[in-house]
Formats: sequence, structure tokens, C-alpha cells
Amino acid sequence: MIPSQPGKPTARRRRRCFSAAGLTEKSRAAGETYHHSVTTLAIDLTKRFELDVSFVRDHTQNPEQESNGTIPQQNDVRLIVSLGIRF
Repeated sequence: MIPSQPGKPTARRRRRCFSAAGLTEKSRAAGETYHHSVTTLAIDLTKRFELDVSFVRDHTQNPEQESNGTIPQQNDVRLIVSLGIRF
């Protein structure tokens, strides 16, 4: 609980954290196993504004060789920051 002073309203920020993961089995030619996971932290900044920060990780067990001969990395990570507005 947030202590308050008499006559002053308290601001409470609602925070939510959720995560999702998926696993897809593919053919040997496509790299066999593919993992996709997302973790998101959602914070209500005010009544109208919300901040979401998401971490996304994709993993391919055996990535295919590109046409130019290079082999991509197994892990692809992204950080996504978004600001939402309620109408």
C-alpha cells in the first residue's frame, strides 16, 4: 500500500508482466526446430498512457545457408518499446 498525505491523491501505477513461448518442429531442410518466446512488461503511466516493453527471442536449431554462402546466427533477439494512448 502506498502511504498518502491528507488531501493529496495518490498515483498508483498498474504493472503487468506476461510471457508466451512456442515451439515449432519443421523439416530438416528448414532448420528442424524453431523456438519463439515473448515477454512483455506493461505499465500504466497515467489514465491515458501505457508503456509496453517486450523482449522477443527467436531461435533456429540449424539455420539454412543463405544463397551467398553465409549461415545466419541461431538466435534473433528484439526489444520493442511502445507507448499506448487510450481514447
